[in-house]
Amino acid sequence: ARVIQHEVEIVAPGPVEVHFALPPGKTMLGDVRTTTGTAIVGARIEAWPDRASRPPLLARSDEQGRFVLHGLREEPHLVRAQAKGFAVVEQAGVSPQPGALVHLVMKPSRRIQISVRTETGRVLRTYRLGLRRFFASDATAPLSPDSLATGRIGALPEVADQRVRLDAATDYAEIQGVPDGTFVCVVTAKGFAKTLS
Repeated sequence: ARVIQHEVEIVAPGPVEVHFALPPGKTMLGDVRTTTGTAIVGARIEAWPDRASRPPLLARSDEQGRFVLHGLREEPHLVRAQAKGFAVVEQAGVSPQPGALVHLVMKPSRRIQISVRTETGRVLRTYRLGLRRFFASDATAPLSPDSLATGRIGALPEVADQRVRLDAATDYAEIQGVPDGTFVCVVTAKGFAKTLS
């Protein structure tokens, strides 16, 4: 299994000796598929050890959606899969076991299309776009006028803000990888007031 040595001091001019005690490495096998069973090619697979001080081991799924991770320690891992057009999926507490397979099922990610226009109806083509989580003051009627007026807005770190520059043939921007929930779009543009959807 991979071992990382921290705080190795390099002192000139002599050679530096670093000693490693390598524990036996384990292998994790698995596959990544859609909800209909289709293989997902090129998904990024990460295996994070329970001890946060160690970085993840990485792999990519092949043409059949299969992946192999070598060099794991014999301990539970958080296995995460990411692929374009799909929501991130995680499976916790996975230990490498001989002959065991990790099956990851990915759902298509949600997306939001945003068209930004001036008061005169002209399409605005350059702006900064963000997505924020909306917390309604009344959970039973989250989109009522009262709840909308008194709700709170929170950060959504898993969806990064983006700079939008639309060409002449495109009238909208798109935010991909939107999780479940209620959201507010935030638009800022030079010469305009900050606007929330």
